[in-house]
Amino acid sequence: MVHPVAEANEKSPFGSLTPDEFYARHSVSHSSEYITNPRGLKLFTQWWTPLPPTKIIGIVAVVHGYTGESSWFVQLTAVHMAKSGFATCAIDHQGHGFSDGLVAHIPDINPVVDDCISFFDSFRARYPPSLPSFLYAESLGGAIALLITLRRGGSSRPYTGVVLNGAMCGVSAKFKPPWPLEHFLFIVAAVIPTWQVVPTRGSIPDVSFKEDWKRKLALASPRRSKARPRAATALELLRVCREVQSRFTEVDVPLLIVHGGDDIVCDPACADELYQRAASKDKTIKIYPGMWHQLIGEPEENVELVFGETMVHPVAEANEKSPFGSLTPDEFYARHSVSHSSEYITNPRGLKLFTQWWTPLPPTKIIGIVAVVHGYTGESSWFVQLTAIHVAKSGFATCAIDHQGHGCSDGLVAHIPDINPVVDDCISFFDSFRARYPPSLPSFLYAESLGGAIALLITLRRGGSSRPYTGVVLSGAMCGVSAKFKPPWPLEHFLFIIAAVIPTWQVVPTRGSIPDLSFKEDWKRKLALASPSSSKARPRAATALELLRVCREVQSRFTEVDVPLLIVHGGDDIVCDPACADELYQRAASKDKTIKIYPGMWHQLIGEPEENVELVFGEVLDWLRTRAERAGGEAETADGDGGG
Repeated sequence: MVHPVAEANEKSPFGSLTPDEFYARHSVSHSSEYITNPRGLKLFTQWWTPLPPTKIIGIVAVVHGYTGESSWFVQLTAVHMAKSGFATCAIDHQGHGFSDGLVAHIPDINPVVDDCISFFDSFRARYPPSLPSFLYAESLGGAIALLITLRRGGSSRPYTGVVLNGAMCGVSAKFKPPWPLEHFLFIVAAVIPTWQVVPTRGSIPDVSFKEDWKRKLALASPRRSKARPRAATALELLRVCREVQSRFTEVDVPLLIVHGGDDIVCDPACADELYQRAASKDKTIKIYPGMWHQLIGEPEENVELVFGETMVHPVAEANEKSPFGSLTPDEFYARHSVSHSSEYITNPRGLKLFTQWWTPLPPTKIIGIVAVVHGYTGESSWFVQLTAIHVAKSGFATCAIDHQGHGCSDGLVAHIPDINPVVDDCISFFDSFRARYPPSLPSFLYAESLGGAIALLITLRRGGSSRPYTGVVLSGAMCGVSAKFKPPWPLEHFLFIIAAVIPTWQVVPTRGSIPDLSFKEDWKRKLALASPSSSKARPRAATALELLRVCREVQSRFTEVDVPLLIVHGGDDIVCDPACADELYQRAASKDKTIKIYPGMWHQLIGEPEENVELVFGEVLDWLRTRAERAGGEAETADGDGGG
């Protein structure tokens, strides 16, 4: 689920759409109203809720920062949360956005905290008290959110958790006013409190938004103050930092702190201090190296890394015994808003092969087709199924087949003496699945390990009835078996003799078992071994010989590969050699090709810790969606041209 900022441009957060069109596109409703606070100021409030069938699973109250507002960048994040199942609300602070008050002037934070508490409590009162509620806060909003949670007593019920994004726990020394002015600021504030005289070391947009077009969009808001901070406001912001720092140990609410490592507006060291000193038993901090103050102002891949955790890979819900965790398969599919079907097909060799597919439920529209190709000793019903669900819920009709001797399909277990019939099986089923949809719908191959070699061979088959694929994603592809995994030298070179005499003999030693060398996370390794369909024996002689031959064949044909390619590979993969994946990237004729070698990651990228899984599969989904939308746009243009 891509953050809606991807659709913005430098002039409007809604891109080329009207606000109503934008809300409809993201399946959320929107409302707003003015409220009057005890000081007689009219304050602008608004809220977004998910449209059916998405159910409301919680409430999020959004707190914007200094010179910010709830109707620009913050609104895009609010829409992102609402479409994920949260009733989301926000308020413009006094002097900000559409609210009354001297522009960007907050000489006392406490009335602002009061305003937030009052509106947020009234919004939460619209829903059952059992519904969990959260605060999401950016910059100065982070300090306000902490002060909200530190207010004891009263009618306000506690929050279930707080997300602090670039929180103002301390102003960076790289941004504060020069030393003499900072220390004599109280005099200026007392004499001329509203004087816009305080120099900072750079304007907030210039040092907050890394992407130039997003910086321009920030400045394009007609309600954003571009003037220097007022004296009394600057003095109060520094005081607020000291107050929250003095109360870090009182913070006991569940916390997620996300912060740019290169933030020179709000000091990341102060955010880390909050994490270290907070009394919260449930607390997480993520400092992202190289990122700036406004995390939404980063390049798209960084935005998806930070905000993408609202739609994590389904493997996060698995446990060491089941890919579905504590749910039944049907409950799991329903939770992820996908439908699932399966059937056996019979191939020309008389083998019954298991096939299955997953499609997104409405209102998610199908934007493309993805055919999934599993690897050696793999199957389509375990880890691969979780990735298939992840792809399907993002808008792709997704299908997979168990190769002969794998998963629920017929055949001698884990035996592939000839890869070509397996390639034929894949082409036949994938083409029949694609035929269920309009030919204009873009289609992709997603392949892991040995599946990567099979996917390349599928695309290299010329002629016939099969139409080309829009793109191919190769994850840990078997372009070459690592020397660290191959059988010892004498056996590798005499393997052809054993394969000729006793082809099915499970005699070939590898330097470690595949699960032990593929899955970094111990519980995921146990889950891999828990599959009742998984082969734990040594490779058969003829199969091992064929796998090595397949590597030589695909390597000899790298220059023929001309399909759009995304190659993702663990830098520490000792099963399938990452150097061979890089050689494919270098030699492929594809005009559209991308490679990502992830340092320190192993063969099975789904077997990595959660933050690595989110990084990799966030980029995979982004690549698929971008090319599906591009292909869809080209198809519409072609249809329009043809109709003239």
